[in-house]
Formats: sequence, C-alpha cells, structure tokens
Amino acid sequence: MEERLIDMEEGLRVKRRTESEDGEETEEELELEMTEEGEEDDEELASLSPEEALAYRRAQEEKQREILEKGQELLASADAHLAQGETEEAEEDYFSAREYLGPTAGILVGILRAGTAEFTEAEDLDRLREPLDELRVSEVEEREAFSAAYGEAVRVKLEELRAERDPVQRAVEAKRAERREAFGKAYRDARKKTLISGAVCAVCLALALILFPFIYRTSGGLILAGAIASAVIFLCSLVFLLVQVNRFVNAKNRVRMNEDNAYSNEGRKLNALNEKVEFYEILDTIV
Repeated sequence: MEERLIDMEEGLRVKRRTESEDGEETEEELELEMTEEGEEDDEELASLSPEEALAYRRAQEEKQREILEKGQELLASADAHLAQGETEEAEEDYFSAREYLGPTAGILVGILRAGTAEFTEAEDLDRLREPLDELRVSEVEEREAFSAAYGEAVRVKLEELRAERDPVQRAVEAKRAERREAFGKAYRDARKKTLISGAVCAVCLALALILFPFIYRTSGGLILAGAIASAVIFLCSLVFLLVQVNRFVNAKNRVRMNEDNAYSNEGRKLNALNEKVEFYEILDTIV
C-alpha cells in the first residue's frame, strides 16, 4: 500500500507500507525535495513508479506556474503604478518581479524608468547600477527597442547634466590652480627648511659626540665650551627640526588634498555630478 503526499514547498513524499509473511506491517518514507531551479534527484526519481514520477513532475510544474503567475502579477502592478506616476511603488514592484522572473529587459527598463522618473531625475543612482549593468549585456534587439522608446529622453537628460557639471568643473579647477601655487610654494619652503634643520641637527650632534670624550683628556675650557655649545645648538635645532617636519607633513597633505575633490564642498558637488553624468553616459551607449 502506498500513500503519496505532495507539498508545494518541500516536494514529493511517498510512504510505502508493506506487510511481511508473518503479518508484520512496515512503513518506508521516501522524500524528494524540489529546488528553486527545478533540479531533480535522478537517483531517487528513478526509484519511483511512473505514476509517482508524474506526480512529482506535476508538482514541480505547479510550483513554477505559481512563481510565473506571481512574477507576472508584480510586473502588471509595477506597470500600473508607473503609468500613474507612482515611481517608488513601481520601482519596488519591478525589483520584486525581477526576483521571480529574472532580469528580463522589460523589467530592467522598468526599474530604470521608475528609478529616474522616466529619465528626468538623477538622484540616488547607486541602487540602479546593477540593473544598468544587466541591461548592458542584454540582447541587441532588446537594446534597440529601448533606444527607440527612450533614447531621446536619455540624451536630453545627459546634456542637461553636462551643462550643470561644466561650470562647476571650471570653478573647481580654477580654485584648485590658485591653491596649487600657494600650497606648492609652502611645500617647497617647508621641505627646504626641514632639510637644512636636519643637516644642522646632525652636524651638531656629531660634533658634540666627538668633543665630549676629550673634556677630561685636555686642559683648558675650550673643548668643554665647544662641546656644550654643540649640545645646546643640537637641542635647539632638534626642536626646530620637529617643528619643520610637522609643517612639511601638513604642507604635503594640503598639496595632496588639493588634488582630491572629496576635500572641498565644490569638489564633492562635482563628484556627485560626475557620477550622474557617467550613469547617463552608460545609458547613452546602450541606446
């Protein structure tokens, strides 16, 4: 006697009850799991009867049908939200549909349309990078359809962003050039003083080390005076050297930071605009 149990989440479980010659009944349970990819355990499937295998396959088909229906339902909801201008809700449903149906070109385009409000906005684009990369490797026919429908809107927004970025970029470069000259002069001056003070410090230290052993070997105070003077000059030059090293490090950091947009308000604004322009330039290559 057999009892078949089909669980849409767990798969197919088959219970076999057999009765021995002495009348003792035993029960054996066979369980086949279903993965999201619909892979089958061939060894276990081969042990089933044709009816059991058919039931198992039907269970898989039913699960796939439910996944497809759920994905299509989410996709229809996303299209409806987008048609009504509800971009946030549409984007959420498109991402959900992508989990069920995969990264199809229609879903990816929907995500980009919703995320950019029909290619009129360019805020918070990081979440759209992955769908954009997936669309880049889609079929040529799908990209051509995207270009025909939205190419003009993408190019208009790209030109708008470039027009907004270019004045900011010129202003940043002009201010950077002004600071570069001043910071470069301060850096060279600090480096020169650091090298000089370091040389003086080294000479005085060497002179003091040479003279101090002769203090008790010679008469008169000339050697003692020279040793003390060398030690005093060494200590003073050491303090000056430490000050100059600090100034040198700070000057070097200012030169480096001046070339990095991240260290100024104008530079950070330029970085943000560059990211937006780059995003739409990638879109432009697709269309």
